[in-house]
Formats: sequence, structure tokens, C-alpha cells
Amino acid sequence: MPIMILSIVQTNPSFGDIRSNVDDALALMRSVKADLFVLPELFNTGYNFVTMDEVIKLSEDDSGYTMQAMLDFAKTNNCYCVFGYAEQA
Repeated sequence: MPIMILSIVQTNPSFGDIRSNVDDALALMRSVKADLFVLPELFNTGYNFVTMDEVIKLSEDDSGYTMQAMLDFAKTNNCYCVFGYAEQA
């Protein structure tokens, strides 16, 4: 039976700084070899929303930076990434 290597990624996001938060997570992920990376919910925005307007402002669709960066990482490293983010509807 093949062995799956799982990496639990803990981040410390700066609220609202999507690009920096995603890049920081990717730097951690690049430092290990794993088949599956699991990140915290809202790792890309932080979890300190006060209003729905903040959620809407920071939400992304699937062509946004977060999804594209994670897809590129997964393809390049032949792995899977599990994460939650505020998705534009």
C-alpha cells in the first residue's frame, strides 16, 4: 500500500493582505515534500471580518490570486491542496 504524506500548514495571516498571506503559505509549503497540504480556513484573508462588506471586498473568484497560486503549486509539485477562502458568488 502506498504511503501518503500529509502536511498541516499553520499560518499567521495579516488581515486583508491576500498576496502576502498566500505567498507566506506557499513558502512554508515549498519547504516540505507532501502529497496533501491542508491549510486553515481563510488563510488568505485572515478571519477578522466585522462586516459582510469586508467579506465581499476580500472575496475572490476562481481566477483570483489565491486559487491560481494554489493550482500552480499543486500542478508543479504533483500534490493536492485543501483550503477555504471567501469565494465570490
